[in-house]
Amino acid sequence: MKRKVAFLVPCAGLAACNTATKDAEIRRQLPGTWVADWNPSREVEVRADGTCSSKFTVDLTNTETFAGCWQVSREAIILTVTNASRPEAVGTIETNGVVSIDAHRLAVLSAYDGTNLLTMHRR
Repeated sequence: MKRKVAFLVPCAGLAACNTATKDAEIRRQLPGTWVADWNPSREVEVRADGTCSSKFTVDLTNTETFAGCWQVSREAIILTVTNASRPEAVGTIETNGVVSIDAHRLAVLSAYDGTNLLTMHRR
């Protein structure tokens, strides 16, 4: 598995400063419990300490869970799964580009194809 390493560099130009400002705003707004608009059984609890967890119903009899850590870089939420009900999911890294976030709504581009818009609301 390839690992990406990010280095923090002082703002060298306006674009870099703008990204840093947006990243800080995402970090500030993200902690809380988010419910997926496409599947209300899917909730993700994002904690300010950089950890997160989720539980969701796959079908009438199966529930999946995961726990992990999150970070924000380049206007994207990067989630690393550290524990999961499906062992093969452990170690998965998911990067979702943030389209918008406020106190009530979160919209991201899907990590799987980068084009599907996924929306969530705060519980």
